[in-house]
Amino acid sequence: LWRLLVSHRHLMEWVPAADAQGGGQRARTAGRVAALLMLPGLLRPFWIPGVLALSALFFVGADWAGDLSRAGSDRRSFLSAAQTALLMGIARRTWRFFETYVPMEGPGLPPDNVQEDPPVGVAERTSPTNIGLYLMACLSAGELGFLRREELVARAAATVSTLERLEKWNGQLYNWYDTRSLAPLRPRYVSAVDSGNLAGALLLCAHMLKGADAALERRMRALAEDMRLSALYDAERKLFRIGVDIESGRMSESYYDLYASESRILSYAAMMLGQVPTSHWNHLSRAAVRVGGEQALLSWSGTMFEYLMPELLLHTHARTLAGQSRMGVTACQRRFGRALNRPWGISESGYYAFDLHLNYQYRAFGLRTLALSGSAAQDVVAPYAATLALCCDPAAAADNLKRMCDLGWQGTYGMYEAADYMHLDGQRAPRLVRSYMAHHQGMTLCALCNALMDDVLPRRFMEIPEARALRLLLQEKPGARLRLRRRAEPMRAPRPQERPDADYFRRGRSHSAVDVQLLHLIQHLAHTALRTDVMYTHTKLNHLFSFILVSTVLRYCTGVWPVVVLNTFSKYVMFPKPQRSAISVMERSDSRRSCCAFWIRM
Repeated sequence: LWRLLVSHRHLMEWVPAADAQGGGQRARTAGRVAALLMLPGLLRPFWIPGVLALSALFFVGADWAGDLSRAGSDRRSFLSAAQTALLMGIARRTWRFFETYVPMEGPGLPPDNVQEDPPVGVAERTSPTNIGLYLMACLSAGELGFLRREELVARAAATVSTLERLEKWNGQLYNWYDTRSLAPLRPRYVSAVDSGNLAGALLLCAHMLKGADAALERRMRALAEDMRLSALYDAERKLFRIGVDIESGRMSESYYDLYASESRILSYAAMMLGQVPTSHWNHLSRAAVRVGGEQALLSWSGTMFEYLMPELLLHTHARTLAGQSRMGVTACQRRFGRALNRPWGISESGYYAFDLHLNYQYRAFGLRTLALSGSAAQDVVAPYAATLALCCDPAAAADNLKRMCDLGWQGTYGMYEAADYMHLDGQRAPRLVRSYMAHHQGMTLCALCNALMDDVLPRRFMEIPEARALRLLLQEKPGARLRLRRRAEPMRAPRPQERPDADYFRRGRSHSAVDVQLLHLIQHLAHTALRTDVMYTHTKLNHLFSFILVSTVLRYCTGVWPVVVLNTFSKYVMFPKPQRSAISVMERSDSRRSCCAFWIRM
């Protein structure tokens, strides 16, 4: 009655706060009273064995049940002092990324990525997920002592002021903005999962900063509530669409329909805001697989990101559906890494391939045994994925990160993006993807903060009344409705990439276009473009031919092979040996020779 009529607080709690805190002690007292009440039975010799057994059970039952509950709810290992110091050091370096590239006097938007080598520099664009994870990174830095309270408020206020000015669709941000002009990048697109990530981050930040700046809290809350996530919700299917193409006005025909997905934050945030019914949660697919004695839900790509990214806000206990799945996935990843004698942590990331501007390429990597797509590649290890696993097995994840640091996978701003085992160097070591992606940096810092500060982010998130009201959904147990599949777990080391036949490049050959295995030819008027597995070439009106050789060939080259194209691309001739004196040559000066280009006038 006090809460209902006077304080108006804790109205959504099903169990009074005092009962929740004191329930264990009362159960213990009740058990011991029951044990004492059994003692008169000792007066009858025939009852003595039963009375003693029941009395002992009542006496220790409450403590025993509590121990079982705690052990089953979260079987987490403990961090040693050395491991704690290691994680704190990685966290400090990771925060340095945001300190450096999101200056206090700017608009408060993180760049999408910073590429160290090749030295492309800063990608001056950002996304809703980048922004949301930057705000959560600021909270994490504050909890870890890297950021003073007034600096945290100033950074959050700068970001909120910018968000309030950005052009939006139904209150949702577009997928990409120029961080200098603040204009949306075309073609404009709105992604449901990106909007959900930002909404969840804004709700958390508003709650954690309400004591520091009430006005800022209201502005953050208003931004989240103005995001009409329901605009991308299909009420008939009870699922979210992937997004909408603003230029054409077409909604995506694909849906987020898996429970094991990063879209779990989108679903939870939309239910918190009252924009979709809770029945939506039950329409997410729960197909599962048993691998190596572990049970796990199937995801689309088998990435650690899909399973563990939602845990940054929605931490689940180990005996729940999601908790059992994350523990099983982490165990599979550890076994895979152990079998190949390398660090573990396969997830979506950049890898050692480049576009025409020497930017690293990006795709999903995951365990094929956990992927519904059936096309998962599993030869790229991402350190940020290893930090996400701290919520499952902190000690093992910390040891994994230490091994990565010992191998040189750490840079000025924390852990590098990835190590690519598809592309090995001369010493058969993986090629390092020397870049830092803002959303992976944000996930890393949040995961480290949760590991070092007792899951502070999900704890504070669950203090939000709307989040607490839905928490029963996160306690779903693995049940009979799971469609269980069994898959063999591949533990074979990946085949080394086939080395191109040296003779193929050293002897002059004459081929028709149809003889080339991987080729794409496009022609329009006087412009012709040819793309093969080893080169991209184009021509212009003045007969200036441009060739770019990328990746596969040049890993085994000691120079540049000039190529002369004859007539209409029907034949080509390759010089008999690498040339350093082609008519015009531009080559990267480092020893990797990952890309070179040259031009020949006919």
